Amino acid sequence: MTQVQDQSMVELINKYVELSAETEWIEFKANHQSPEKIGEYISALSNSACLHQKAEAYLIFGIENDTHKIVGTTFDHRKEKGKGNEPLESWLVRSFKPNIEFKVFDINYPGNKRLVVFHIPPAVSGPVKFLNIAHIRVGNTTQRLDKFPEKEAIIWARRTPFEEKIAKEDVSETEILDLLNHDQYFRLTKESRPKNEDGIIEKLLQEDFILKRGGKYHISNLGAILLAQDLRNFTMLKNKGVRIITYKGINRLDAIKDVTGQKGYAVGFENLISYIESQIPDIEIIGKDFRFSGDKYPPESIREFVANALIHQDFYIMGQGPSIEIFEDRIEICNAGNPLIEPDRFMDHPPKSRNEKLTDKLRRMKICEKRGSGVDRAIFKIELAQLPAPKIEKQEDSVKVVIFSHKKLAQLTKEDQCRACYFHSCVKHVIEGDALTNASLCKRLGIEKKNNAIASRIISNAIRNKLIRPFDPENKSNRYAKYLPYWA
Repeated sequence: MTQVQDQSMVELINKYVELSAETEWIEFKANHQSPEKIGEYISALSNSACLHQKAEAYLIFGIENDTHKIVGTTFDHRKEKGKGNEPLESWLVRSFKPNIEFKVFDINYPGNKRLVVFHIPPAVSGPVKFLNIAHIRVGNTTQRLDKFPEKEAIIWARRTPFEEKIAKEDVSETEILDLLNHDQYFRLTKESRPKNEDGIIEKLLQEDFILKRGGKYHISNLGAILLAQDLRNFTMLKNKGVRIITYKGINRLDAIKDVTGQKGYAVGFENLISYIESQIPDIEIIGKDFRFSGDKYPPESIREFVANALIHQDFYIMGQGPSIEIFEDRIEICNAGNPLIEPDRFMDHPPKSRNEKLTDKLRRMKICEKRGSGVDRAIFKIELAQLPAPKIEKQEDSVKVVIFSHKKLAQLTKEDQCRACYFHSCVKHVIEGDALTNASLCKRLGIEKKNNAIASRIISNAIRNKLIRPFDPENKSNRYAKYLPYWA
């Protein structure tokens, strides 16, 4: 066991105990558990981390399960034994198939409370079994994995990146050229089109859009999802087209259009964006410091959030493609899969993608931001338009982004105001290298200078909700105070 007082580990624990419930890759226990239970937990947490594409899972002793209260623990794995009186750790290592390199840390938590943290990597070569049985977390319970074949199938499938799997086997060169829009690929990348079909096939091979095995050609998922003339020609991808629903009003009672795109994402992207924009009426908004005319939403923001939905979706969640719902007062963009980064850290966190090859190709085709997710740029444009801050939220196995049309300050809820304050602090810190002030928030929200007390109340609420923090806690003058995102 490693004795540490690592500030980053303490901050991680603080973050997780604030969650309203345990996630499926974190388990809290106050004290002793049987060796068999610990083995089952590690199996379940490793498999769940793989399922949800998390970089690690944790089993933490010294925290009450129901209340998340940090109480400390007397559990000491060095004194525990497995079967046959074997030291617990070595017995556990031998009991997992395939073997996983979990680590155990002894944490001296502030307040003289001792915690024991099992750091568990995700399963990488198939489900992790403990004593020949694989387990999985379902909600806050540990279950046998074989009771959930759909989850087990996803864990097995993750051994190979989605892009490298085959979308259509044993195709001729003529079929390849018919099924994939190679001409559009060359236009988007601005590369010279080869003079003959052999040259085109060779280029598609180099880009991994097609594979050659055993003397036969196969179209990869990467090639199909980006370049397909029609996704319905590929059995596993026919439900991955982008669905756009246009509603009359602000609820889902009256859908006036429901269209699903069938082109590959790269070759159909510009038409997709054009269609979305055609469903949004032009308006004019006049603010104190800004005049926004023509578009109801910044086109750059729509483009970036839609591109993100395509890039970061979990393709292994079958039967669910990206969706875009257009209401009179908002646009909701949804993609399958839990985010690899917490939504409130999208602006500052180094980009992560579960589909690296797809992301790289779309960047080269100028469809998504070179720097990463493009969320910072999208939110910056929304601020310039003086629109409400977007809502980015995790749902069950999906991520939803809501872009709102113009609202007056009086129409914003306290939650809306706090969210605007938080994202404004992110924009000031990440993009402008500055800090939020009362004056900058007034400008952001269109608050007249004489009403700056409104901005002060919003800032105070954001601090209470732990979204921002004072730049200088010692400064007692609100007039000159500056504020940073909570993580800065």
